[in-house]
Amino acid sequence: METELAKLFETTYRAWMIACFQEMHRISRHFGADFDDITDFIEDTHRVRLDRPVMFPGVIGGHCLIPNIELLLKSYDSKFLRLVLESNEKRQNEIKNEQVYEEVKKIMKRAEALQKDLTNIK
Repeated sequence: METELAKLFETTYRAWMIACFQEMHRISRHFGADFDDITDFIEDTHRVRLDRPVMFPGVIGGHCLIPNIELLLKSYDSKFLRLVLESNEKRQNEIKNEQVYEEVKKIMKRAEALQKDLTNIK
């Protein structure tokens, strides 16, 4: 079961990433921004880092991710962006469950180790 779910999750992840780029393209068009330039910047970031972002299912935190989504929503109505916020609000409640917290913590440690390995490749 885990293998099959992993396959489904991997393809779902890829679909979400494509959907994310679809929405970024829509937002770029809304603001009249050149999406090719934006994509170049995103790609340059990962060329320098020699990786792609390492993700884990914790609460989306930090000082820019959620505030930036909220900022975009003030100027561009997006079900996709609202979904990200809704998912994060749900996770904030879920993480109060000790089992969920421990599962996320375990995955976060794996992600951090992978990030460290990728950094050492540089």
